[in-house]
Amino acid sequence: ALAASISPVCHSAPCSQRFLPPSPPLHGTDLNGMVLPDVCLNESSAAGFHVFVIGDWGGVLFERSTSPVPADKRSKLFPAFSRKFVAGVDDCAQQRVAGQMVLKALIS
Repeated sequence: ALAASISPVCHSAPCSQRFLPPSPPLHGTDLNGMVLPDVCLNESSAAGFHVFVIGDWGGVLFERSTSPVPADKRSKLFPAFSRKFVAGVDDCAQQRVAGQMVLKALIS
């Protein structure tokens, strides 16, 4: 999980006016416990701030794949989650979420 603090006014500690994401990790757990640098927001931005963060895509990256595929808990090995496959949802959940975040960011 990533964390960061948002300060309405910068104090003596140096901080950025933008969130500075880390480089993409090699493994999904490489960023566990990491804290992002503090972000200072200008008082003239009093209209508000929106931050969209995804902490866990829940996907699996296979060796030859170029993008993650959703982790699948639909099997009978997970009785509480067992259900039929839903084409267009179960096979591209991460991409659907990312697309909605892009659309929301344009108007937010």
